[in-house]
Amino acid sequence: MSNLDREKLHIEFLDGISRNEISLPRTYTRTLSNRTEDLFLKIAKLYNLSQISGWYTRLMREEVLAHWKSDNDLFNLHVTCMSVED
Repeated sequence: MSNLDREKLHIEFLDGISRNEISLPRTYTRTLSNRTEDLFLKIAKLYNLSQISGWYTRLMREEVLAHWKSDNDLFNLHVTCMSVED
């Protein structure tokens, strides 16, 4: 996927997380359907485990998990990428 097609990007805010305000905890669960190239992003207090569990996910998707972590006054975004080899 070389260019982001906004028609294929699906963003959902859960758990009272706001689009306009940063609050912790805040996690990002992003999956990519290898078949349709649709991107699904869930932003919530906890990872959306139902989005990344199951045998179908293991075979047909690529996943990115991220969460904000604070260390004193510094905020760091921790990212984990998982991919199924072709």
